Amino acid sequence: MSMKIAINILNLMSHPQWNSPTGWKNVLNNVRLLVQPNLLLWLIFPWLEVFPNSYLLLGLHNLIDSINQFPLLPLSG
Repeated sequence: MSMKIAINILNLMSHPQWNSPTGWKNVLNNVRLLVQPNLLLWLIFPWLEVFPNSYLLLGLHNLIDSINQFPLLPLSG
C-alpha cells in the first residue's frame, strides 16, 4: 500500500461520523459517507449552471477525487 493511500485512509477514518467497528450497519454507514459527495454534486449541479461557482465545483471534484483513492478492502464487515 502506498503512503498516499494510507494517509487518505487515515483522513477518511477521522471523519466525525465514521464508524470503526465491524458489522454491516457500520459498513453501510461508511459507504454512505463515501457516496454522499457524489450525490451532492449531481443534486447541486443544475444550480451551478444557474449560479456558477467554480470554487465550489472545484472543491467538490477535489473531494470526490480524494474519496476515489480509498481502497474498498477495509469496508468489509
